[in-house]
Amino acid sequence: MKETSENKKHSFDPIINQNSKVLILGSMPGEESLAKNEYYANPRNEFWTITSAVIGIELSGTYEEKKKNLLENGIALWDVMKTCERKGSLDSDIKNPEVNDFREFLDTYRHIVAIAFNGGKAYDTFKSKVGFKFFDERKITYIKMPSTSSMKGKHVKNITDKIKEWSEIVKYIK
Repeated sequence: MKETSENKKHSFDPIINQNSKVLILGSMPGEESLAKNEYYANPRNEFWTITSAVIGIELSGTYEEKKKNLLENGIALWDVMKTCERKGSLDSDIKNPEVNDFREFLDTYRHIVAIAFNGGKAYDTFKSKVGFKFFDERKITYIKMPSTSSMKGKHVKNITDKIKEWSEIVKYIK
């Protein structure tokens, strides 16, 4: 099936500052996020609940407050993919991914010490399109985390288990 331009998706700019030590990478925002121009806008995605629990703060209401809380706690947010073709929101439907320029990004933000991948698609795409050799040179730790999506699947964990695994990033921001 030939993909049309209406299926071409573009990611957002990164959320980062000079305080950021951990970079969380998703794959590509879903339809609801793209429509609202907000990372993790789908209320069924547990990203904001999990990250709030991990950094030990109450879940904030507005998107601006959520972004501020991440930045104040040393967490940056971006996506592996710059563009892709996808009908709908499922990672399994992604075709022709183009990745962001991580070498330039990490040269600019040299204070990043760990990268946490939000799910398998983000990790696998990074591994195949970017690779981890650059991290060997920079001593950046990479961590494959369970997806914060609440989509049912074969290896989906409950939120308690996800929070426990995501808590691994705390040692890099404290």
